[in-house]
Formats: sequence, C-alpha cells, structure tokens
Amino acid sequence: MPAIRPEKTATIAEVTEKFKNAPITIIIGCKGLTVEKTNTLRSRLRKSNTQMRVVKNTLARIAARKLNYNLDAYLSGPTSLVFSTQDAVEPAKVLVDFIKAEEDRVSIKAALMDGKVLSTADVKALSKLPSREELIAQLVGSIKAPITRFVLQMGVPLRKLVYVLDAIKTQKETKA
Repeated sequence: MPAIRPEKTATIAEVTEKFKNAPITIIIGCKGLTVEKTNTLRSRLRKSNTQMRVVKNTLARIAARKLNYNLDAYLSGPTSLVFSTQDAVEPAKVLVDFIKAEEDRVSIKAALMDGKVLSTADVKALSKLPSREELIAQLVGSIKAPITRFVLQMGVPLRKLVYVLDAIKTQKETKA
C-alpha cells in the first residue's frame, strides 16, 4: 500500500475523531446540487450545531475502518458527511426537510449513531422525534404538574373557609 500524504492523514484523523465523538454522523448523497443550494443546506445545518463536510470516499472508508465500522456500501458516488456536535435529532430533521425540496438531488444513504449503522428509514423516523428542547420542556412540565396540583389543593380548605365566613357574614347582615 502506498504511503498516504500528510494532508490526507490529517483528514483521516479528523474524520476518525468526528466519527468517534459525534452523536450522529449522517452520510448523504449530493448529486447535481448547486453551490447556492449547498450553502443553504450548510447554513441550516450550522444553526443546529451540525457541520457538513465533503470527504473523499476512500479517506472516509479508512477513517471508518479504524473504528471497525463497515460503511463501504454507503461511501460511493458524490458523498458528504454531516457531523452533529450536540443533538442527534435536529440534523435529521433539517436534512429530511431539505430533501423534500431537493428530492432528486440529495438523499440520505445511512447514518452512524452510537457505533451502529442506521438505514435511511431509521434516520427519517429519527427526524419525527421531538427535539431536545421539546423533550426538556415536556419533562419540566411533567415534574411541575404534581407540584402545581398540590399547591392548588392546599388552597381548597382556605377557599372553603372564606366561603363559609362570607356566608355567615351575609346571613348576619340579612338578620340585622
């Protein structure tokens, strides 16, 4: 095997590190996508703390093999790698929404999440999940609800006492 040039070695090391540390890496095919559309996709992904990187398939294969991932079937043709830095759901949502507009030019080939290869259908199912912020809001709401009910129930006896005192006051005023 011929020696790998230093700049390619650096790319392999970077991609290997991202494969290892990213919550999700989505492999997409981009065929005939204009520069303007590519920049639009990149900016949408950037808003969700995600980076899109075009890497030669050979270098991506080498990086994947270093981590014992078999991605050879998905690394052919024009390919880009989408690395998330925080959330696994948000990049999937962005890509699925973008693909609706550019259906014939962009496709999800597969994804790598927690060391497992996900199919296109899995990524689409992942995109339908609530975002991290929505899940946190639901959790906070679930924690807050019993406390709110408890506080409201604690006020019921006081309200009943006020109603009784008001009724007694009204009764005494009508007698007088």
